[in-house]
Amino acid sequence: MDKKARDFTPWSHVVAMRWAQLAHSLSLNDMADTMRNHAGSLATIRRALPPSRNGLSHANKVRNADMAEELFWKMLEHIHNRCPKFGLGHKYSGLPRRFKRAIYAIDSTTIKLVA
Repeated sequence: MDKKARDFTPWSHVVAMRWAQLAHSLSLNDMADTMRNHAGSLATIRRALPPSRNGLSHANKVRNADMAEELFWKMLEHIHNRCPKFGLGHKYSGLPRRFKRAIYAIDSTTIKLVA
């Protein structure tokens, strides 16, 4: 992905972006601070490191966005290999009675960071 990365690797960047989305982070400081508070838990996710505010800002500005697009397409391919009916709207017989069809979700929204 990014051979020049030292501490804040592309993997840590992906984890940080997912963290921001799941934690409803309001700013770079909010994201960096909460991730630093949970650094031990982050380390268990393939040794992801919490970013500094400046490091995250720099990565968002400089790192190639094609990395995220490539990750999305690889994840979609992986999901289609694991579950060929993903996203095709086929009925699944084992659903609870109040659901009419299977629900599949992939989130591809952008994250607004307020500085």
